[in-house]
Amino acid sequence: MRQAVGRDRFLDLAGWRWNIDAPQHHEGDGEKRHDGGNDDEDDLHRIPGQLPIADGFVINSPVSLSQTIQPRPESVPAEHLNLDRPVILVGLMGAGKTRVGRRLAERLGLPFLDIDIEIETETGKTITELFSQIGEPAFREGERRMIARLMHNGISVIATGGGAFMDPQTRANIRDHALSVWLRADLDTLVARTARSQRRPLLQGLDRAAKLSELMTLRYPIYAEAHLTVDSFPGPVEQTVDAVLAALRLHCGIKE
Repeated sequence: MRQAVGRDRFLDLAGWRWNIDAPQHHEGDGEKRHDGGNDDEDDLHRIPGQLPIADGFVINSPVSLSQTIQPRPESVPAEHLNLDRPVILVGLMGAGKTRVGRRLAERLGLPFLDIDIEIETETGKTITELFSQIGEPAFREGERRMIARLMHNGISVIATGGGAFMDPQTRANIRDHALSVWLRADLDTLVARTARSQRRPLLQGLDRAAKLSELMTLRYPIYAEAHLTVDSFPGPVEQTVDAVLAALRLHCGIKE
């Protein structure tokens, strides 16, 4: 049986009170999975859907549906884009950060890291258990430290939790030391994807559509501060990966 951990114990547990500059080795962690993992890893929802995302809510995206390229699954080495910092995916739960991030990393030839998986691996507890046992503020503090540590471990693709980018310090750190990409999805797509899992602590016991709509209203203006915005399509994952690569090329000044 898992034992409850208090706030102070959690921040000490498995190195959560880190020295950010301490050497850490995470190469290949993107292949580590366990039962009940982040269901962004599941196949993306495959029914048609269009933006705008929510009633009365419109954001201009640097990469629109008309700008996306046709699926091209060949590799695009990171050095061809002159990437000198990690690529960090942000967005709401169900946006596809894990699934898209893994494929993006493969095509760029970079390591892939999922913050939620890293947290669960280091603490031995699920995200839902941590929320329940220590509360969201303490969890966010540990999450912020984790992101800061991994971000300074070299160039990689990192998928963050849905609330990570809401933290001002994390957001500033990402802005200065990484390249952030907001995976923007419409409400129907988010509801369909999150319905596959009961491991979303912010959705426990609630109407998913209502809660996700509320989170969209609160978080989308903040996510819009990311360096790049790419629509997370309800179709095959490669379509969204291609759109992210197109946005990276444009940002890095690389011609097709």
